[in-house]
Amino acid sequence: MSDKPWIFDERSKGLEDAYFRQKDMELAAKLREASQRRSNREQLSSELAIEDQRVLDVLEQLGITKETLPVLHLVPLVQVAWSDGNVMPSERKKILDVANVRGITSGTPTYDKLVSLLDRRPTEEMFNAAWRVIRTLIASVPQEQRESLGQGLSAYATQIALVSGGVLGFNAISKAEQETLDRVAREIAAAHAEAADKVLGDGGGRKPA
Repeated sequence: MSDKPWIFDERSKGLEDAYFRQKDMELAAKLREASQRRSNREQLSSELAIEDQRVLDVLEQLGITKETLPVLHLVPLVQVAWSDGNVMPSERKKILDVANVRGITSGTPTYDKLVSLLDRRPTEEMFNAAWRVIRTLIASVPQEQRESLGQGLSAYATQIALVSGGVLGFNAISKAEQETLDRVAREIAAAHAEAADKVLGDGGGRKPA
């Protein structure tokens, strides 16, 4: 009697075992990934004191973690730098200088995230998503701090536009850069409006009945 059927049976069983081991490994990887996402959302929620799941969804979409959260405040500057289609060396240096002032230094996760945004232009969807979170963050802080954040953001954004030197190198702001600066101003104004609406919604601006 031939022993070939037995060999085929053993081979089939070996392939079947390998298949299920692979599936188990894939499932374990998915579970670890899901656990990491939950942990990241919980950390961000705690760090920002925000429970809005839509905001947390956006942060997850942007690949933002607790460690890279500070990069959000620099996204508007990145957007200004990319306005003309490419980031000039002078713009890149200025943004990295601003980052350094904010304690974002080479070798940190936030710095690496910032560099990746300067190396490859983010999509408009990414910028729009980032602004939704930035507005929420600005609107969530006290008025004095909110005004300081808005003024600082506008000032830095303008510096980025000016440092490129314009077409003729006379610190001219291009049309595309001005449009982005106008966007920055609108978003900051929207954050103030959201903060005012929240106060009214909480009853802070209502007279007692």
